Amino acid sequence: MGEIIYRQAVKEDYEKIHLVVKEGQDLHAFNRPDIFQSVEILFPQDYFNKIVSGEDTAFFVAEDQGEICGFAVVEIKHSSNHPSSTKRTYGYVSFMGVLKSHQRKGIGGNLYNLIVNWCKQKGVSRLELRVWSFNEAAVKFFLKKGFVEDFKQLSIPL
Repeated sequence: MGEIIYRQAVKEDYEKIHLVVKEGQDLHAFNRPDIFQSVEILFPQDYFNKIVSGEDTAFFVAEDQGEICGFAVVEIKHSSNHPSSTKRTYGYVSFMGVLKSHQRKGIGGNLYNLIVNWCKQKGVSRLELRVWSFNEAAVKFFLKKGFVEDFKQLSIPL
C-alpha cells in the first residue's frame, strides 16, 4: 500500500469505482439475497455524474497508487413537511465502502472526516445513515464514531 490520496471524485473516475462498489454489493447480496443481487455496475453513469457534479452531493474517493480503494457518498436532505416532524436539514451517507484489503488502515475514518467537514461547510449539523445489521464491521465503525441507533426497521417474509 502506498500513500493514500483523498479527493472528490470526478467524472473520469467512473470506470475506477466499480471494484470497490462491487465488493460491498457482493457482501450485501451474500447476506441478504432476498433483497440484494450481485451486479457488475451499481451506479449508472448518469447517476454517478449527477452526484459528482451536484451542489448538495459529494462523492469522495481514496486512491492508492492510481486505484480507488475506498469511497463515500453524502447528500444533503430535508425532512418532510409533515406537521408532526421538526423541520430539519441533515447530511445523509448513502454509500460508503473500503476494499477489504485496505480496511483497518484509517481509510474509512479519513473518508468519514471528509464527509463531516463537507457537511459542516454546507451548514449541516446532523449526519444520518442506514446500515444493515449483518454488516457488523460497519455497525461497529459508526458506533465508534459516535452514531447512536435511532430506530429499528423490522421485516417478515409473507
